[in-house]
Amino acid sequence: MEVFKDAEHLKRAAEQLTLMTLSQMPLLDVIAKAQKQSPGTVFSITPLVVGHQPKFTVLVADKGRVITLTYDLWGNIVRAPK
Repeated sequence: MEVFKDAEHLKRAAEQLTLMTLSQMPLLDVIAKAQKQSPGTVFSITPLVVGHQPKFTVLVADKGRVITLTYDLWGNIVRAPK
């Protein structure tokens, strides 16, 4: 078991755990939604709070570029690439 002594790391991990607990969407479902929304490979999903709202930020690699998708905790697209 890894023990974290970095307060910032602990804060971020606690926030992400809290958001995952509140979410009705497992990460695999978020990946599936992102893959339907955008071609490419999902390589990062980060649960975070943006503007006092809980979100998933999903990064997708496609043909040498990175596409950012944002979903709420219920899987609704909040921001798609233009």
